[in-house]
Amino acid sequence: HLQMITELESNLPSRNVYLLFSLLKKDNNEHILQKACELGVSNFVPLLSERTIKKDFNIERARKIVVEASEQCGRSNIPHVRDPVHLDKALAEYHGKLQLLLCQAGGQQSTDFTDKVGLIVGPEGGWSERELEIFKSLDLPHLALSPFVLRAETAAIVAASKVL
Repeated sequence: HLQMITELESNLPSRNVYLLFSLLKKDNNEHILQKACELGVSNFVPLLSERTIKKDFNIERARKIVVEASEQCGRSNIPHVRDPVHLDKALAEYHGKLQLLLCQAGGQQSTDFTDKVGLIVGPEGGWSERELEIFKSLDLPHLALSPFVLRAETAAIVAASKVL
């Protein structure tokens, strides 16, 4: 026999946001996972780009971080964290399925967001010329983050806050 004591309200993000971020050095990946989860990111897609320095990623630790961050901020769901994927493969997989936005300093500002948004945040040192050409060929709109160049982990958090 069960008795309902309290009915909890569902607390879910307003849109389905995928954060495609280049893996970073040190604890910066954990910082991105924690803060972007608190902001409402639904899916984390760690990227391997030409300028990615750190190639290893502890997926179990990452999933533990998003569970703890979800509990701490009162989310009703837990974001998905996938294994790292090469940039080319991620673009092939998500282009046409999400509104992909290239997040960077300056540039044109995209302000009309769909319900499924993919935020692409570059590595320390920026994108390579080849990667920039790929973005140009896909005609990806930009999400202007700041007039200043931001650290990669700051860029990921600012991007998430702009669309959520």
